[in-house]
Amino acid sequence: MPFSDIAAISRVTSAGYKVVPWVDWAFNYIPLNFNQPTTGPIFRQLYVRQALQHLINEAEITKAVFHGYGVPDYGPVPGAPSGVYLSHQQATDPCPYDPASARTLLADHGWTVRPSGTSTCSRPGSAANECGPGVPAGAKLAFTLQYASGQTQVSEERQSTPRASAPSTSTRTT
Repeated sequence: MPFSDIAAISRVTSAGYKVVPWVDWAFNYIPLNFNQPTTGPIFRQLYVRQALQHLINEAEITKAVFHGYGVPDYGPVPGAPSGVYLSHQQATDPCPYDPASARTLLADHGWTVRPSGTSTCSRPGSAANECGPGVPAGAKLAFTLQYASGQTQVSEERQSTPRASAPSTSTRTT
């Protein structure tokens, strides 16, 4: 069944059909432009990428969008089917969904976190407690998230994370 019809599985099975998952080796990711003049220096900071990952609720996306037919992945090798290519490090989530951890990461690295607005760099510099090389004072953690349209599940994934958690560190528009 196409992903767009997953919600109808109960109707299909009640008609006597059996639905068996077809596991494919695929994964989703958000490509970040490290060379964009404004946001590139921000995205180059590992702690920023970790904070963004803490705002992606993979378990909720799997439940709400794919109706349980999916497996969160933590690297370039999908978590299912299991096999020799999945390393021990990729078997567990290094940045689980945790908006509080995202806020802490940013604050610890010199950002003024505004839970209902756009966070800004308040301590520029390259020390461990500063925003990082190339990130100027007042830089805003705001960017446009572009994604492919035309597939229902991609749009649903984009919208499945509660909006309340996202503005704490970024403004995302489409």
